[in-house]
Amino acid sequence: MLEMSSPILIIGDSYLSKNMIVSAKKKYKNAYWEIVSATDQTPDEIRMLTGFSQIGIDDKIVLIQDIPNKKQIRDFILDLVTTSTSSLKFIIWDSLNHIKLDPKTKTYGKTWVDFVKVIEEMKDAKVVDNGTDFSEKESNVCVKYIQDCFKKYGKTIDNKSTISFMDIVGKNKGMLLSEIQKICLNCPDIINEKFIIENTFPSSTESAIYKFGNAIDTGDTGIAIRALEDFMSHGINEYLLGDILMKKARWQLVAAYMWSNGFSWHEIPDRLMDMGKFPSVIWHGGLTNSEKKKESSEFISVEDKTEFMVYKLGIPQDYFIPKVVKVKKSKKEDSDVKTERVEGSETIPLRFMAAQLTEFLRSKIIAPNQGKYTDEVLKSKILSRAFNVYFTVSDLFKDIRYNSKDSTQCIYQMIYTLIDPEINEEKLLED
Repeated sequence: MLEMSSPILIIGDSYLSKNMIVSAKKKYKNAYWEIVSATDQTPDEIRMLTGFSQIGIDDKIVLIQDIPNKKQIRDFILDLVTTSTSSLKFIIWDSLNHIKLDPKTKTYGKTWVDFVKVIEEMKDAKVVDNGTDFSEKESNVCVKYIQDCFKKYGKTIDNKSTISFMDIVGKNKGMLLSEIQKICLNCPDIINEKFIIENTFPSSTESAIYKFGNAIDTGDTGIAIRALEDFMSHGINEYLLGDILMKKARWQLVAAYMWSNGFSWHEIPDRLMDMGKFPSVIWHGGLTNSEKKKESSEFISVEDKTEFMVYKLGIPQDYFIPKVVKVKKSKKEDSDVKTERVEGSETIPLRFMAAQLTEFLRSKIIAPNQGKYTDEVLKSKILSRAFNVYFTVSDLFKDIRYNSKDSTQCIYQMIYTLIDPEINEEKLLED
């Protein structure tokens, strides 16, 4: 007789659960597998199929899946597994994900708790809970899970790289494990953040922003153009790519403004993550971008340029001052202070993207020009470059929106503008 637990109830993450079933089929490959659907087949059909015996095969495993949220079906399954002979083995898979553990009560909810409890109390039974997505509060638990999974494949990954991996893939256990399995086919024993960023497949909606933005932040025009052509060959249109580049221009402007106002390289990524509506409102206003570009050149110091943004571009003064609100943790704890994000604001999806953009500004734009100017002059020139990049990219994006004939050429020009390290204002003003 087949030696295995029965019944086995499998619940939780679909990918992990499916993997368990595939492993079981390999382990018990000599047994006959009867796979039934509790949704598509009636109880009478299922009972009839489980009762059939196959000539020359002694062991039989019945996999019951697609269990609907119906009491009569739950009662039928419990009756079936308790009244069948001991030679018949059962795997009950909650493939529709009805059974979920309540994080507060630590129970499976009123509907399913009795069903699970009855199976748990059966002799030789086993309940396997593969869990669900990690919550926002479980980031540390998720980091440990990822590192443990890599360790099983003999790989080591540090905390920073793990967090980047989690940001890109998300917190779904199945997707995390699936991506880890793929990466471990061709990765070094010690995995760094660069490898993760270049080789991890993003599951979020920000995937295009992340991949294309990463190519821009290398500061290498060749890499950026190849990334552009790769995206276009996969059917991603010029408008979406132009929108990504427009975002990059806005973020570059914010980062340049912050550096010019004395924020450290360590502080800027966090500030970028909470930048609020600044500077997307630059899009609006009566002046054309060419007029804005020329007028901005008349303001020399960082303070004057800030004044230009407030009085000429119409950006409210308070956009330059982070709003802080007191947040009480509990009655016993002291109040905490956090930055308030403006409702409906544009945000950078992942922190490592903010860090990459900051590093681009530091190493590709500022570093090559340090030593050529005094600190104050350099700050002013860097901010001027950011203005001109923004206005130029904005004009090109408008061309994509309203003149589709030259949209591909506009994308190329946007890339060259974003990557160009030139900070000489006379050259920047040339159209």
